[in-house]
Amino acid sequence: MFALLHLGFENWKQPEILITVAGKHVLPEKNFVRFRKDITILAGFYHTVFRLDGSFRIEADSLSFDKMSPEKREEIYSKFIDVLLANVYENLTESDVNKLVEAYLAFT
Repeated sequence: MFALLHLGFENWKQPEILITVAGKHVLPEKNFVRFRKDITILAGFYHTVFRLDGSFRIEADSLSFDKMSPEKREEIYSKFIDVLLANVYENLTESDVNKLVEAYLAFT
């Protein structure tokens, strides 16, 4: 599972956007933990929590693969691959996508 996500993370090209935080210009860092959580949320595995200020936040579910059935693992892999194809590999040619799908199917 983590090999699949690491492959996606390595191929993800983060936009270079400067933001201002506390009066300083900073370039947000590329972070695997955040990437993993975002993929999990986009794949539909999340819960919503309320914060003290009355706002809410979407949190990624904790996925314990050791305790899952093979069918549930396969469902998660499939959804993660769909999210990666739509959000990381969206500009590939059909030939590139076919090669990538073959590589990802090796993970299932």
